[in-house]
Order: sequence, then structure tokens, then C-alpha cells
Amino acid sequence: MWKREILEVCIFVLLMLIYPTGHYIWFPIAIKYGLGYSMYPTITPHSTLVLVATYITGFRVGDIVGYINEDGKLVIHRIGALLPDNKVVIVRDCDGAVDRVLSKNEIKYKLVALAPPVLSPIILGVPFLYTTIAPFRFSRIFIRKLEISRGRRR
Repeated sequence: MWKREILEVCIFVLLMLIYPTGHYIWFPIAIKYGLGYSMYPTITPHSTLVLVATYITGFRVGDIVGYINEDGKLVIHRIGALLPDNKVVIVRDCDGAVDRVLSKNEIKYKLVALAPPVLSPIILGVPFLYTTIAPFRFSRIFIRKLEISRGRRR
């Protein structure tokens, strides 16, 4: 009887962990909201990106990856070339220019899914709605079961 409620709480906790990832905390899966034009036309502004840690997926030339810049922000660019001394050439899609050269260890995420701007409000809104509705629903069910166990029935 409690299985569904426990599942809802687990989903709630998972969404709360995944939602702010990439900027505030590290987690093997990150959801990022695309800003800027450096990866245009592949990634348009307001797209939703789903990223997975590179130690899970790995990466190669042509993959879109994420790294943490000097400001501590997650930046998304494409791998242009792999150099023999464990270095990676990072390029922008908008003009094909080399953005920087990083070590392989600095690449944190790989892009695995991309949602267009039309779907972004839905994708980003679901965790918000679920995190506001699920706790209320869970607390109502918990209080009702507590009243039933004490012999008071509504």
C-alpha cells in the first residue's frame, strides 16, 4: 500500500537532485537550459539539453560535450579534435572557431538528448509541478493513514 507513495518520494528526490545540476552540484545526469548562440544552429537558445557524465558514456571527435569554465559554469561545445597528449580541441558550431584546448579530464558531460525550444517549457515545468504537488499529495495520504490507524475515519 505504501509502495506508490515511496515511489513518488523517490521520484521527487531524484528530480530535485537532477534539476539544478551542472551549475550547483555535480550529478551523473544534468539538465541544462540552452542560452547563447555559440552552438547555433545545432543548439538554439531556449533548448533543453540532457547530459550524461563522460565516465559513463565516453566521448569522441564530433560529440557535443560540457566542461566547467573559469567562472564555474557549465559550457557546452563540440569536440573538434583529440590530440595525442590527452588534450581535446573544443570548437564552437556558430563559426567553427577553436574555443580552447582542454585536458580529457576537464570534459564532464556528453550531450545525449536535445529538446527544441517548443518543448522546453514542458520539460522544465514538469519537475517544478511535480515537486510542488507530490509533497502535498504525500502529506495528505500520510495524515489520512495516520488517522485511520488511530481509529478516526473520515
